[in-house]
Amino acid sequence: MILDQERKRNLKIQERSGINIGLKDSFREVELVVPSQFGSVVETLKTCYKFGFRSLVVPQNVLAAPNNPKSLVSMSGLYKEIYTGLLQINRTAKKYRIELSFHADTMTILSPDDARKKELYREAVRVFCHASHILDGRLFGIKPGEARGMYDKEAVRAVVQELNIITDSLKVDTPIGIETMGKLTDIGSLNHILEIVKSTHQTEPLINFGAIHARGSGSLTSQLDIAKIFDEIESKLGAEYLKSPIMYFSTLSYGPSGETGSTTMAKSNLKFENIAKELINRGMQGTVIIDTPGKEIDALKCIKTIDENMK
Repeated sequence: MILDQERKRNLKIQERSGINIGLKDSFREVELVVPSQFGSVVETLKTCYKFGFRSLVVPQNVLAAPNNPKSLVSMSGLYKEIYTGLLQINRTAKKYRIELSFHADTMTILSPDDARKKELYREAVRVFCHASHILDGRLFGIKPGEARGMYDKEAVRAVVQELNIITDSLKVDTPIGIETMGKLTDIGSLNHILEIVKSTHQTEPLINFGAIHARGSGSLTSQLDIAKIFDEIESKLGAEYLKSPIMYFSTLSYGPSGETGSTTMAKSNLKFENIAKELINRGMQGTVIIDTPGKEIDALKCIKTIDENMK
């Protein structure tokens, strides 16, 4: 286990730089020893604290219905059945000063055409947003989805329409992060995301550098490539969207059609150093969520990279 002095050094590096490092979901060892969905997250938060990580994307399974773990809890069930568990997570995160967020791994905004299924998807997004609110979460992240035979402009309009229907009915103000996607068949390019955010409310771009890199067949190879992403966001949405963003660092494999799977940080030609340099150069504060096969060790390497580039 990491020593206390190392934890303090990791926290100091993040404080000095204004760049927080977090993890997607739980530690592998926690998943093995803690079967409870809430207990697992609490133990993960404790482990994050011991390592000096400042953010955690809460696993989707904490919203499983108690009577049917394979399905999402209903809105009424959220408050009647799992509210206490979510408050326990909230209190633990506050104790250790760890930022929380939620992410839909098995859902997209472009839901099935069937009217009943479409409404179920909308209700699921509402559940996520309300759960994020209970956790005092920074945001709820979701992907737009596949074009499904539509032209890009048509699919973007469909995403915008769905989001506006959902946010108009929300009773909480949790921001919805719209994530970039890695396959060319997805509505998830940087331009798609910026257009969607520009045409909706209560949304913001959720930049997944790995997805953009894979979608462009390895397009982010320099600090300048990272700078262009931030310049585009500022140009189309405004500087306020760069004040404290959540971003994802993933290492995806790719082919001519974009994302094909995942690879390791060592084998990926997307280098975290270029991201760190640009964030430091701009004096940007924000959170980078590490979502790689070796996320725990990779997150420590990312903190070290930030430190080395501040000297």
